[in-house]
Amino acid sequence: MYRSGIYKIEFSDGKFYIGESRNIDSRWFSHREDMRAGKHINKLVADAYRECGEPVFSRLEQACVDDLKKVESKWVTANRVNPLLLNYPHINSKNGWDYHQQNIEEASRFAKTSCKIKDKHKYT
Repeated sequence: MYRSGIYKIEFSDGKFYIGESRNIDSRWFSHREDMRAGKHINKLVADAYRECGEPVFSRLEQACVDDLKKVESKWVTANRVNPLLLNYPHINSKNGWDYHQQNIEEASRFAKTSCKIKDKHKYT
């Protein structure tokens, strides 16, 4: 099983959050503990948890640690018009990604060469 990559947290109402981590399992446990404690940093995720309860966690794609931000940007960009996406609409480019056209095009080019995992693992 791979450790680094892109993951999705999906709630029963269809709302979802896309994230990246060097260690997906560890990050999932951190998200879950923060949600259960009512202290998740993303208010939209915290609200969805209060409304829907435990979400489903799935691995979307394996990614090298150096490419995590680019691959995450690809997934968020591909879903940016979906009203159920819980990622904030304006991400700080200082952290490596944002929604400017240049980055969308770069993420799109990168997506064509990135490695994908065919099986998705779900955890509850």
